[in-house]
Amino acid sequence: NGNFYSRNGNRIYAPEWFTKAMPKLALDGELWCGRGRFQEAVSVCRKHSAGDGWKKVRYMVFDAPNLKGGFEKRLKLLRMAVREANTSHLVAVPTKKCKGLNHLKECMKIVLDKGGEGLML
Repeated sequence: NGNFYSRNGNRIYAPEWFTKAMPKLALDGELWCGRGRFQEAVSVCRKHSAGDGWKKVRYMVFDAPNLKGGFEKRLKLLRMAVREANTSHLVAVPTKKCKGLNHLKECMKIVLDKGGEGLML
């Protein structure tokens, strides 16, 4: 329905121009302003008015949990929906297939070295 909710179920009031382009399916992701800018994203998203701060926000999506099928099938459909939405503020998060524990540790180190918090598994 184009609405956003926090993981605690609180409504996030995004502007209409931001929500209008969203696909008509439930997506799981994160409203993001960039690495190291978490507090900025929180500040923008907590306001009940849609200010200019939303121009810095992107919706980084990593799943469409209500679609039928395994993760890879959902990911394929999610990427198609993002392409069809054709908007810069909706982004399908890049994925990699894990090749084992050492690969996982290498990927985690890269993310942490860049100031990230972790990986979605």
